[in-house]
Amino acid sequence: RLLAMAKTDDLPWLLALVSALPAKYPAESARAILVPLAKNPNSALRQAVGQAIGRLAQAPLLPALLDLAHDTQPEVRLRAAEALGGFPDERALLALVTLLGDPASGLTRQAATASLVAMAAHFPVDEHLASALTDSVADRRLHAALVAIGIGSYRHATILAKQLPVEQRPENLAA
Repeated sequence: RLLAMAKTDDLPWLLALVSALPAKYPAESARAILVPLAKNPNSALRQAVGQAIGRLAQAPLLPALLDLAHDTQPEVRLRAAEALGGFPDERALLALVTLLGDPASGLTRQAATASLVAMAAHFPVDEHLASALTDSVADRRLHAALVAIGIGSYRHATILAKQLPVEQRPENLAA
């Protein structure tokens, strides 16, 4: 019945529908509703879809969330970054590492950092930080260092020790 209701152009109704999907909603039904809406031209609706996918945390919804992580709108990427931490999966981890260097949104970088720290309890995040710590994007280096500190990983201390003296903004890595 909700699937039939999702086939409308009434934006307030769609926002209410997506926001009200219960956490235990069946995966196939959720996918049938959320995947098409993740491609909707309205960014507020795509944000709501990202939040709903995070709340549901169902594996069949991960591809749609990964698409939202590459959205043109920073607010949509923010919601995707917040939600991806609930998916202990290498694809989610790689998307979050990319979002550590989001060029338009410090909030997205912070959300990606927090999601990676949360993900580390269930997935080997520290194994994927080395390339981010030496990345050409300063913000990605900073947030990768914050993830390493947040998860208590000293695995990359040598990389940090080498990078700090040549860092253009050493306060970033010293943070």
